[in-house]
Amino acid sequence: PSGARGLVAAELATLKDAGFHTIGLAGHPDGHPGLGWDTAATSVVLLEKARPLLEAGLNIVVATQFCFDARKLVCWLERTRLALKGLQEEISSSVEIPGRVSFCIGLPGPTPRKKLERIAQICEVPSLFISSAFEIADADHDGVLSWEEFQGAVEMLRLSRRSQSKLMSLYQRHTDGNGLLHPEEFAGLLVEDAIAPESSRSKTSIFTPQEGAPAPQGSVVSGPSAFVDDSKTAGGGAGAGNGDSIVWPEELVLALAAYCEQEGVPAGEVRLHFFPFGGLARTFELLSKLQDGSWPKLSQDSAEAIAASN
Repeated sequence: PSGARGLVAAELATLKDAGFHTIGLAGHPDGHPGLGWDTAATSVVLLEKARPLLEAGLNIVVATQFCFDARKLVCWLERTRLALKGLQEEISSSVEIPGRVSFCIGLPGPTPRKKLERIAQICEVPSLFISSAFEIADADHDGVLSWEEFQGAVEMLRLSRRSQSKLMSLYQRHTDGNGLLHPEEFAGLLVEDAIAPESSRSKTSIFTPQEGAPAPQGSVVSGPSAFVDDSKTAGGGAGAGNGDSIVWPEELVLALAAYCEQEGVPAGEVRLHFFPFGGLARTFELLSKLQDGSWPKLSQDSAEAIAASN
């Protein structure tokens, strides 16, 4: 950490002289593989880098590696926002105008599943929820979660430290009139659990190689950008088989939206960046649908509730 902070501090004068006002720092919701996926150690490094920049009055944007686990992503965002806000408050006692903090959350754009699996392996990103936690929990694939299906997914969702009564209460707070969870309601449930006090939820586990991390790829270092124009794994439509089905980041977007709404996050503080792994055309299609409100698709109950509140 001291080395990372020292490197940033050494470049401050050069950055300010060159007219830079905002500096990007890397965020790793799954933890950095070079630190053994230890999320706490990864957070320390981020804060050490952020301190001299904020003290110098420079703004920072924390740009994240992509992540498939909506609950873990929201938990990371909540903890990181609180940690950086605390750092800003500490600095404000000695600095007149400390820098501001915002986030650019990296998400995979619509991409064939096989290609996402390959990218996750090479970039060393856990891929259990590559489609979504909801899809895994929805045992009968009817598009909603029953209480029985939710109970069956408790271990996978890392909710097992809650008592049965607390699990039932959590489930009921988010169900519709039929007592079932739709995808957007499930995303809201994940958000509530992710930001709940430690006493009422399970801790976000530190990811280790034994829990399914992809094996390191020798000395080859590849980041997400290496796959944008990779024609060897591109292509394949939703009807080309499960391996070539197009995965959209619906659960991730719904969870982030629910978090920002619930926590009253100011406009512009959290932005999304979509990696166009599946091609620019699909990514532009996602952006168009996101802007016109046709995606993510909401249940009728949720859509009516939103309309009634406007």
